[in-house]
Amino acid sequence: MNNFVEFLGFINQQLYSKEIERLEVMLMPANFSSLVGEFMISNIPKYCSNLVKNPYYNAIRLG
Repeated sequence: MNNFVEFLGFINQQLYSKEIERLEVMLMPANFSSLVGEFMISNIPKYCSNLVKNPYYNAIRLG
């Protein structure tokens, strides 16, 4: 989570330097939530190689 907070701080610092509002204000809540989730998915393997991303995006696997 610290990596995400640092990432968000970096992005927001760049936006601030261009007088643009913060990323979390610009994005719709579902989009921001998706950004958080995808960031976590891409970074978790650095710390735990046993976890893998579910290949079934928004789907229920039957059978």
